[in-house]
Amino acid sequence: MWYFLKFETYFILIALLVIIVRAFYRERDSGKFFFIMCCYLNISAFAIRSLRLCFTYVDYSYLYYIFEALDLIIWMAIPFCWMCNSYERLGYKVILRHRVNKFLFPLPLVIGAAIVAASPVWGLAYKLNLFGEGVEGPYYIVLQGVVVIYSLLTLAIAIRSFLSRNTISKIPAITTAITCTLFCVIQLVSSFKYSALFYLACSFVLIGRYLSLHEDRVFIDALTGLNNRNRFRKYLISILGSQSTREHMFLTYIDVDDFKSINDNYGHITGDLALRTVSEAMREVATSRHAFIARLGGDEFAIISKHANDEDLYQMLNELNLLLDQKARNNFKKFTVKFSVGYTPIDNPSYTLNDLIKIADRNMYDQKQAKKAAAKAGV
Repeated sequence: MWYFLKFETYFILIALLVIIVRAFYRERDSGKFFFIMCCYLNISAFAIRSLRLCFTYVDYSYLYYIFEALDLIIWMAIPFCWMCNSYERLGYKVILRHRVNKFLFPLPLVIGAAIVAASPVWGLAYKLNLFGEGVEGPYYIVLQGVVVIYSLLTLAIAIRSFLSRNTISKIPAITTAITCTLFCVIQLVSSFKYSALFYLACSFVLIGRYLSLHEDRVFIDALTGLNNRNRFRKYLISILGSQSTREHMFLTYIDVDDFKSINDNYGHITGDLALRTVSEAMREVATSRHAFIARLGGDEFAIISKHANDEDLYQMLNELNLLLDQKARNNFKKFTVKFSVGYTPIDNPSYTLNDLIKIADRNMYDQKQAKKAAAKAGV
C-alpha cells in the first residue's frame, strides 16, 4: 500500500510538471530556460524513484547503482539551475553570459558529477547498504559543498538585488533568498533516504512559481511592470470594503502631458521609454510611501496612498515631479516628461468606485486643460 501511494504521488507530480513544461513550450517562452530545466530535473528524479519501485535490489543491483548516481547528479543540478533562474529573474543575465563565468559556474557541478560517476566502482560519494539504500561515502561532503556553493551564489545575488537602488521590486529578491535558504537546508538534511522530501518541496515551489507567473500576466502591465487596471480595480474595491481602511486614503490620477506628440515626433519606442521612465519614478516614490501604483492604460497611471492631509499628498506629488524630471533629463535630451494630476479623498462613504474614478479623472482633465490654456496665453 505504501509503495502504491508513493508511486501515485510521483505520477501526479510528474503529470503536473509535464503540463507546466508543455505550457511554456506552447507559449514559446524561451526566457524561462532554467526554470524549465528545473522541471525536467524533478520529472527525472520522480521517474527514477518510480522505476526503483518496479525493480528489486536483489535481482537488479546494478540498476540501483545507476539510479543512485543519476539521483545525486540531479540533486546537485537543481540548485545550479535554480541559481541561473534566479540570476535571470532578478535581471543579472549578463553575469551568466560572461565568458569566465560560463566556465566557472558549472565547474563545481562537473566535479561533483565526476565523483558520483566514479562511485559505483570506488564508493567515493555513496555506497549501497544491504537494502539497496544509498549511504554516505568518504567524499559525499564534496557534493554537499556543491549544493552550498550554488545556494550561496543565489543568496548573494538576491541580497545584491535587494540592496540595489535600481531594482524593480524587492519582493522577488526576498522570495528568492527565502526559497534558496529553505532549499539548501532541506536538501542537506534530507539526503539519500529522505531526499524525496527535497524533490517534493522543489516541485511545490515550481508549481507555485508557475501559478504566480500566470497571475502576473493577468494583473501586471507588461510594458512597465506596474499593476494593471484589473488589479487596480480589485485593490480599490478592497479599500472601499471597510470604512476604517478608507480613512485618510486618496486616489490620484496621473496623465502624461503631450504624450501623443512624443510618439508622433520621436517614435513609439521612445514613447514606451517615456512611460517606463514615469513608472520608475512612481515606483521609487511609492516604495518610500507604501503606496499602491498602477498603469491604467496608454499614458494614464493611478496612485492609491494614505496621507494625514492634503499637504502631505502635495509633498508626495512634488517628490514624484522632481524625481521624474531628473530621470527624464538623464534619458531624453530633446524633450521633457511632465504630467497632470487629479485626486480625490476616498474616505467619503457615499462615493462608489465609479464615483471616485470619475472625480479623479475629471480633476486631472481640468488641470491638463488649465495647463494648455496657460501655455496658449504665454504664462
